Amino acid sequence: MADKESSAPDNGEPLADGIVGIEGTLFKVKFAAITVADKPDPDAPEGGEYKWSNLRYLTTEEGEAGRGFDKPSMTRLRESIRDEGLHYPLICRWISQDEMRTVQLVDGERRLRNIDFLVRKNEKCKDPATGKYVPAKELYGSILCQVYDAPTDKDALKLAYKSGTCRVDFGDEADINLVRELRSKGWSDDEILEVTGNRPEWLRDMDRLIEKLSDDQDTLTAFFKGDINKAAALAFAEVEDLGIRHEGLEKATEYAGEDAKKKVQKLEKSIIKAKEDVEVAKAKQAEAEFSDDDQGKKEAGQEHDAAQKRVEEKTQQKGEVKPVVKAKHARAGLRDAGGQSTQSLRGPKIKKHYMETLETAIKNDGNDPEGQFLAPVEVLKFGMAVAKGIHDGETEPMKIFRKWGKKLQAVEEK
Repeated sequence: MADKESSAPDNGEPLADGIVGIEGTLFKVKFAAITVADKPDPDAPEGGEYKWSNLRYLTTEEGEAGRGFDKPSMTRLRESIRDEGLHYPLICRWISQDEMRTVQLVDGERRLRNIDFLVRKNEKCKDPATGKYVPAKELYGSILCQVYDAPTDKDALKLAYKSGTCRVDFGDEADINLVRELRSKGWSDDEILEVTGNRPEWLRDMDRLIEKLSDDQDTLTAFFKGDINKAAALAFAEVEDLGIRHEGLEKATEYAGEDAKKKVQKLEKSIIKAKEDVEVAKAKQAEAEFSDDDQGKKEAGQEHDAAQKRVEEKTQQKGEVKPVVKAKHARAGLRDAGGQSTQSLRGPKIKKHYMETLETAIKNDGNDPEGQFLAPVEVLKFGMAVAKGIHDGETEPMKIFRKWGKKLQAVEEK
């Protein structure tokens, strides 16, 4: 049983074997005692209660397992756990199972799967406490878990979003599919924002993409794969004509490719320059060695290491360059495709061009900065309320209209 300093919420059920409290919410849990939620049921009808499952299963980008479970990513993580140890506890919640109190994984399935692999293969793993390599079955027979009281599936969802340490992001596809699922179950804006911890603008963008791109798998797939960013996806979403949208996407992809090519060329020049600096530093080292100049050797060595580091960094950056369609590419592509190049104002621009301008005019008794009359202050305040509502992602504008309609009517009656 857990000790006094660390205990599970008491619901009258005994604690499962292999769960030992350490301190606060930190427990040492027998590997076999950790349960994992079922995958989402693709045939489940719309509506009803939300059922918790790993959010990664809401994306198919990397196959059935979800984002972050591709072979290269899993191999890197497994080698890190094997050679460096498990840096962070798994995140779990308390559940009842077979009339026992046990834990269910909320965040850390990639780590759990890799530990399972190492245990089954019984590979030698480094024990961070001793620095020695020991059998995985010995080292990971029990695992450190941070266990929280999250009695509902909604609580588990909120906990998963909050615990982002050591995790590959769920990704835009998972976010969109989650919002789509929660909307189908009648969740309000406030409920979705509460569990995800995101801002209203994020939810507004998700809703817009769901509404506008549900009939356009090509653009959605490009977005999910990271070929276009969110700002570009929103620009394409504003174009109703699929033919123009797809032609614009094709042209925008070409422009993004040209920019990526220029970036690679720039990096190649930097690599060449850094390699030249390496050779110069080597020459300085040889000269200092010949003249028995210890200080010169030290300085030349530092120059060599710095130049070599630049070579490695720039080479890595070059390998990571990928053509990504941004908003500027999308607007240019749509314009060349004969469609309207839309440029929706984002939060900062709404604040700058509308809210700050209106605030100045309100303070100036309804006049602009040059003293020219614009409108009565009450009208400007109404405009400010609308601009703020758009900025904050208000999806029920009738609340604003009703409130200010009554105020303006009262002003007129005076």
